[in-house]
Amino acid sequence: EVERQIEVNIELGSLFRDRLQIEFDEAQDGRLGRAWRTYYKDALNLLDVAERDARAAQLWQHVLDAQVNQARVHFYANNTASAEEILVAIDNTVMELLDDTYQKHLIGEEQAGWPTAPHLRDTNWVFRQMSTAQRIRGQIAFRRFEERVAVLKKADPRSTSQYRAQD
Repeated sequence: EVERQIEVNIELGSLFRDRLQIEFDEAQDGRLGRAWRTYYKDALNLLDVAERDARAAQLWQHVLDAQVNQARVHFYANNTASAEEILVAIDNTVMELLDDTYQKHLIGEEQAGWPTAPHLRDTNWVFRQMSTAQRIRGQIAFRRFEERVAVLKKADPRSTSQYRAQD
């Protein structure tokens, strides 16, 4: 039951990822405690193990799931560089799948309805993981935008719409 153990590791890692985000949101004055560091370490460890085992078993949907969750862990930990590194790895994994495995499973115009082989019916997980990776990229971009706005407001408070509205 290698696949079940991989799924358990992904789900437990996701649980720690969610706790990590909650602890981050509840941190007082930006101080993160020991529990936060433990959630971060444990989430990454479980997701790394899941990715390694899924890769060895060639369970690609679990490889992508683990990678997407790793990127989310790094994002929630405000570790943007590592999150972006994982996002590149996700792109590489998807390209491998598109080149080798997934391309032959796409339903084209010549195939009406469901694929004839039942094992080909549930292959759209690639797109779900790709959309989550894109959402993380958007969140990173928005975070950078907000940081840049804060810098500009601090440099010239008169340039803000709130300041001009007071006049």
